[in-house]
Amino acid sequence: MHSCCGTKLNYGKDLLYDFLKNEWVEWGKMLTNLSRQFPKITKSKEDSTDISSSKCLIIDDTLLYKTGKTIEQFGKVFDHCSRIYQLGMKALVCGFWDGKSFISTTFSVHNEPGKNRNRGLKNKELAYQFYKERDLESPCFQQVKQLSTEKISMAIQMVKNAFKTGFEPAYVLADYLFMCDTFVSEIQKIKIRYAKKLNVIGLMKTNRSIIINGIKKTANLVPDHRRKDIRFCKKHKCNYLAIMIEYKDIKIKAFWVKTKGYETWKI
Repeated sequence: MHSCCGTKLNYGKDLLYDFLKNEWVEWGKMLTNLSRQFPKITKSKEDSTDISSSKCLIIDDTLLYKTGKTIEQFGKVFDHCSRIYQLGMKALVCGFWDGKSFISTTFSVHNEPGKNRNRGLKNKELAYQFYKERDLESPCFQQVKQLSTEKISMAIQMVKNAFKTGFEPAYVLADYLFMCDTFVSEIQKIKIRYAKKLNVIGLMKTNRSIIINGIKKTANLVPDHRRKDIRFCKKHKCNYLAIMIEYKDIKIKAFWVKTKGYETWKI
């Protein structure tokens, strides 16, 4: 940034870039503080419509695609959309939806070390990557440590932080990548500690082993054995089957859904 005011205010021409490179700027905390004001503002402007049942936290990751191999800590990550490995990182984002508006509450950035701990790159490519020494107490150093942290662990921490910030969701929405016994059980612990009502909604892989009435079954075979219990929803134009099941000693309500025009069931 450069202007005629720069000479009078004793600022350099790279003021903006110096700010962006400052390792003591807590970007995550800045976003959290901004999102903290959101419920206070919207609460005073809500109409008489009850939208409490629609409030939820949405957790998802997205690919940050880049082409430069010399960018710090970059490597190859698996893209679940194209089903191939792409050069870049993954951004894990937690957002709050109140039935009308959506706002991000926090985020984290992750790479994938891989089996050989080389992020899918050659040793020569790793040697040319940018490196910077940072203060061990700086927020930026803590963010670098989070790069290789498991995303499920970070997602659980994001839900906890959302309650501490002041958000009160009734649901946590996530795709099948997060729907595991660890995630579901930890959300139940958060439910007991912070909220009276908090449920998890998300896709589940159809090859999971589940228990129905004490009998172990493969999830994708259940609709064939329970055809009499299949119902049709006119509103969403789909067939569905709702059953209480046990998954890894956790009691949950599972919905098998087959949308009109599709041949396979989703859970």
